Amino acid sequence: MLEIDPKFEADVAAGKAGTVRLVYDHSRDRARAAIDQAESVLRAYSRQWGTQRLVLRGIVPEVARPLNVENVDLATPQQSGSLILFLVAYYGLFASVMGGMASALDATAGERERGSLEPLLATPLSPLQLMLGKWLAVTVFDVLVVLLTLSGFYLTLNFAPLPAIGIPFLFGPIELGRFVLILAPLNALLPAILLYVGLRGRSLREAQANISVLLFIVSMLPVLQLFLQQKEPAWILWVLISGQYTLLSRALRGDAIAAIDWVQSAAAPLALTVLALLAAARLVSRESVLASR
Repeated sequence: MLEIDPKFEADVAAGKAGTVRLVYDHSRDRARAAIDQAESVLRAYSRQWGTQRLVLRGIVPEVARPLNVENVDLATPQQSGSLILFLVAYYGLFASVMGGMASALDATAGERERGSLEPLLATPLSPLQLMLGKWLAVTVFDVLVVLLTLSGFYLTLNFAPLPAIGIPFLFGPIELGRFVLILAPLNALLPAILLYVGLRGRSLREAQANISVLLFIVSMLPVLQLFLQQKEPAWILWVLISGQYTLLSRALRGDAIAAIDWVQSAAAPLALTVLALLAAARLVSRESVLASR
């Protein structure tokens, strides 16, 4: 509601500033757009009125505006589109987790419940060799799901009429290849972690419950980075998930990605892959791994 001060007419006649009150309830989020619009109209009217006052007194209006600010936006259409379609990077990360989850849990907790894990342990293979075989199989499924997801984005974003709706976005073969390269360390790490978590669970249901923690971390870190109001620090490339999301965002923006940046983002996942496989092999070597209860 706009309220006019009773002294408004007298103040204006005397050359003073007239007072108007914009009365609103700031707790009503749905009214925020109307409030902002009203404030914008009042500010524009105040500037126009002030300019007319200066002209009536023979003063050039530019005297009251000694600084002329011009905005120059350096964002390319590719960068502008990436701000809207950041979900491409988000779902690329999420596909790395979901791609191998079912096969990893079935190859560990599922085999324990079915009783098919014991015959495998009776083979001449060492626990590490057994886990490497399972890891390679799960990794193949994980990579296939990631490639299928990225290919779906590639086909959709190239054939959908995005420029017609104001989204000048580009996701071509170069961006697709960069995505695959950036996500490669996660495609190696996440199957190893899923196998370890699956072996820790005494049942398939328990293993699925443990996986929910991993899903929460992977899903929340990119969202937190999206709302980060300051420039990302250089050390974030060393952080798991955050480093990959940062490079995926750069790829969407069309920025150059140095080889050292990829090495930094891949260091932690590759090191953790080795540790997870060794830990899983150690669990398999224990007799308690055969117990389903």
